[in-house]
Amino acid sequence: RDQVGEADDNEPRAYKLEPALAALPRIVQNIPTLLVLNKVDLLSAEQRDAVSAWHAEQAPDVRQVMLTSATTHEGVDDLLGAIAKELPLGPRYYDGEALSDQPERFFVSEIVREHIFELFDDEVPYSATVEVEQFKEVAGRKDEISLAIVVERDGQKGIMIGKGGEMIRKLNERSKRDIETFLEREIVLSLRVKVRKSWRKSDVFLRGYGYGKPGK
Repeated sequence: RDQVGEADDNEPRAYKLEPALAALPRIVQNIPTLLVLNKVDLLSAEQRDAVSAWHAEQAPDVRQVMLTSATTHEGVDDLLGAIAKELPLGPRYYDGEALSDQPERFFVSEIVREHIFELFDDEVPYSATVEVEQFKEVAGRKDEISLAIVVERDGQKGIMIGKGGEMIRKLNERSKRDIETFLEREIVLSLRVKVRKSWRKSDVFLRGYGYGKPGK
């Protein structure tokens, strides 16, 4: 309402939009442009029609004048559709059959991390990461995958292993099932837990485990 109002003669006018509207012909050269007016929930149907028509007349170079409300979400879907329609198709950077630019070993470690969060409480999942030590594909045999779960303290290692190895076995069973589903083949999965003191505070370890950018 602070942008658009009604004059005494009931002709809609812009209070603060004149400079922007005057600059539009220069801005929209060769660029598809949508003029979006927000807060339409504050206007009556008659006012909306008048405001839309006035701006279409003042900005003839835009592709479309669109009315939206951030409060009620009115017109948002139409706006997104209009934006998508105007976006040009970009080049294909990956093969159409590719599901991701990440290797299989990345998803294997992520599956194990997911089950760590499901099985363990408190700070343990946030202090743990998964290191792929071996990912061996053997023709005619099951793939051999060895992973190390890295934690920061001996106490966390004990929790991860569990009494009599109960928790690490449970983690192995759940992870193996989902990894085989993902890879669509059988595997032999080996998990072990090792302690690397305060690894989350080391830039070297963080980069080595894939957190952050190399050299940063």
